[in-house]
Amino acid sequence: MLSRRSLVLALACGGNLVGHACAPVPQIEGCCLRAGEAADLDLQTIDLIPRSGDGKTDHWLGRALLRLAKTFDVNPGCGFYDDGTGGAHPGENAFASREQKVAGTEGTVLFGQELFRHTMRRNEDGIAVLAIFAHEFGHIAQFRSGVDRSLHAGQSTVKLVELHADFLAGFYLARRKAEIPDLRLWSAGDVIHGFGDNNFTGPIHHGTPEERIRAMEEGYTFGGGAAPSFATAMNVGESFVRRFS
Repeated sequence: MLSRRSLVLALACGGNLVGHACAPVPQIEGCCLRAGEAADLDLQTIDLIPRSGDGKTDHWLGRALLRLAKTFDVNPGCGFYDDGTGGAHPGENAFASREQKVAGTEGTVLFGQELFRHTMRRNEDGIAVLAIFAHEFGHIAQFRSGVDRSLHAGQSTVKLVELHADFLAGFYLARRKAEIPDLRLWSAGDVIHGFGDNNFTGPIHHGTPEERIRAMEEGYTFGGGAAPSFATAMNVGESFVRRFS
């Protein structure tokens, strides 16, 4: 455990967000697992891998996730899993689940090793990885509050739930920018934009690239205000994304 809040990532550490066009990024299939999806995936069969393999990366990432947990007021178990061709569930991905993978925690966030390596190769400063983790922590906060069920009610896709998590990721990045004014955030917007899709009727449709970056930028704008609370961001984000239904 890394803190008395028992966040577990057993790593070594006990305006416009789109900058320019880049190479295609992998499509995340389903980063918010509901009860049936989690059962299909069988989270308990997935090994949680506690370290990235690089001590310096583990150190900064562990610190970053503790900050995320404090801001979002959640306590998930976190780690990596094998999303490569040799893994039980291949395909670059990251996801959040209500299921408890680590005792004493609240839900689980798992980040695929291949997705992590791919994203870090493209964005060595780690901001894009941080944006993905913030999106997943947003899902954990949704599970706690029940807003995921509210946003999904009557909808044929998970789009509103996903856009709300994008809003929360933007909010978090704005708070980090306020602390570190020189922080460059274009890679975060670029990766979220790239994860959009046009499968409008598919149940795992996350929103178009334009919708996803708009939600993130709206959260960023809101987070840049006079120290708004995360609870307020949850409510404002919910109201905002409903216009996309």
